[in-house]
Amino acid sequence: MDNIRLTQRGLAQTATRNPEHRFKRIYRFISREDWIESALHAVLRSTGSRTAGVDGVSRKGLESAKARLELVEKLQVDLKAGTYEPLPVNRVWIPKPGKSTKRPLGIPTIRDRVVQMLLKMLLEPIFESDFLDCSHGYRPGYR
Repeated sequence: MDNIRLTQRGLAQTATRNPEHRFKRIYRFISREDWIESALHAVLRSTGSRTAGVDGVSRKGLESAKARLELVEKLQVDLKAGTYEPLPVNRVWIPKPGKSTKRPLGIPTIRDRVVQMLLKMLLEPIFESDFLDCSHGYRPGYR
């Protein structure tokens, strides 16, 4: 995790010092085993991981170290090879508060949530430098 934070800090510093910098060769970070494990850990800590996507896998299905390792290894192979493809979301309809109508909710697979987390881990430090201090929506550490 320390290596990940150091890499993120370096990305953020580069983006802050040189706003015109164009990052190259950053895709390699999301296919690193330590990054994938960290993203999986973050996803499994979320209460949403109790709900399975279309593949039927939830936090409960990843309780064993062997199951988690298999997910990490397969995802790493797919990301390195450029063959990763997300699955369709599991569409459920939930009631709108105080109304008789419902709204759609798409539930991605755990595997797809891990890839989303990987992209967040990679891109957030870079784009944080572009935001104004008065911009608070959906930003870490702001309310």
